[in-house]
Amino acid sequence: MNEVLIVGFIGATVSLVPCALIAYVIGVKQHRHILAGYDESKINNPEAYARAIALGVFSMGVLTALTFITWGLGGFSLDEFISALLLASFSLIPFLIFANSKYKKRPL
Repeated sequence: MNEVLIVGFIGATVSLVPCALIAYVIGVKQHRHILAGYDESKINNPEAYARAIALGVFSMGVLTALTFITWGLGGFSLDEFISALLLASFSLIPFLIFANSKYKKRPL
């Protein structure tokens, strides 16, 4: 087996498992207190807000893992790998925008 492939699988595991666990804790177990800057009084539907954030964290882990596996299989050069990893790390932002626009209370 190629060394880059081994590093790709290790990177995929190291990125997907923590993101999946964090998404589970936030979305299913509803431990919203681990979200930075979270204020329950400013949210209309805290459970749905946590599920949206958890989906974003999980998608970030999946995209990061796919980036590592594709790089390990030789589908990306190093520059493409770094660019794809950067895009995968920013994939959480649309979920944050959606959750904040839909579930934040509006001032009267």
